[in-house]
Amino acid sequence: MMRSKNERNERTNNNEIEVDSRNVYQQSNIGKTVISARNLFKQYHNNNIMAINNATFNIYRDEIVAITGKCDSGKSTLMKMLYGRIRTSYGNIFINNKKLDYWRWGIISKLISVAPKEDYVFFKGLTVSDHIKYYQSISNTRENGFTLLNELNFLGSYDDQINNLDDVEKTKVKIAIALLKFKKVIFLEEPTTGMSEKDVLCFWKVINARKTNRSIIISTLNMEEAIQNANRIIVLDKGYIRCIGDGEFIKTHDVQPKEKYDLRISVDY
Repeated sequence: MMRSKNERNERTNNNEIEVDSRNVYQQSNIGKTVISARNLFKQYHNNNIMAINNATFNIYRDEIVAITGKCDSGKSTLMKMLYGRIRTSYGNIFINNKKLDYWRWGIISKLISVAPKEDYVFFKGLTVSDHIKYYQSISNTRENGFTLLNELNFLGSYDDQINNLDDVEKTKVKIAIALLKFKKVIFLEEPTTGMSEKDVLCFWKVINARKTNRSIIISTLNMEEAIQNANRIIVLDKGYIRCIGDGEFIKTHDVQPKEKYDLRISVDY
């Protein structure tokens, strides 16, 4: 296939970099491919906007991948597509070489764990303690849920009903539940939103201690957080993947979505 004059290949730090007018990819092969996404599109029926537009990438074992971008960039849509909450309009997702579809969902669901933004992992009327004990009882786990909550700086009471917690403390319980299941692929949707500085430090300490032999995918609005903590970053902008690479690559290529300003001048007579 011929390349346009705006496209070229470069060599930087022994990694091949493909640059075109829309995106910059740092080519990586850092281990076993766990997730392979190919030509993903998502269009919702209620509008003509393409929420995800031709996304292609791999996620490997032993890495933390952060999906980042501004509001409405497509982070939540892409995350939910990857763990099977919503269907793709076009394209394929493979997890451990198994195609993610209706027929294989039972197999794939045994490989993944999710801490969603929504509260559907909770049971109305049950306490924090009830949830931890329940999920621990059905999980083949090496973890202790209460220890995880302590490590995450949980500030609520184990006897609190789950619906009485604020959003940040609920998120900590979701993270603990996701890690408690001890799966090989973990999805955490915007886990640090609203957290204090101490909470964020505790979160990343917990995650980094548990990434061996796992693939951990998080979404975040905070580009700096992604650069500082993730092994690789996927930068989204209006449904397109603008860049994939490590923190240094992101900073070097200045691929953060640019702000657009609308200047209006009014004159009073």
